[in-house]
Amino acid sequence: MKAVIYDAWGGADQLRIDERPMPEPGSGEVRIKIRASSVNPIDWKIREGMFECLFDYEFPIIPGWDAAGTIDAVGSDTPGWQIGERAYAYCRKGIAHD
Repeated sequence: MKAVIYDAWGGADQLRIDERPMPEPGSGEVRIKIRASSVNPIDWKIREGMFECLFDYEFPIIPGWDAAGTIDAVGSDTPGWQIGERAYAYCRKGIAHD
């Protein structure tokens, strides 16, 4: 899949498009084929390193945790979610990374 990523703290010049492996949903997770996403003020503040000491991270990081689209894969233990359903999500995991 294509994704915008960054490998170091800094300005918008750190952003680049890269090919990343398609993630597989784990237990209790779904994968959403993204149709729309957003980058809000927290995303550029994180990219600039303003919150480096407040959360765990690993480079590269994919910015933009708000997303909407259609579920295209479900992990185990996901009752009530089906492939083809529309969904929106706050996609942040416990660690910021790709």
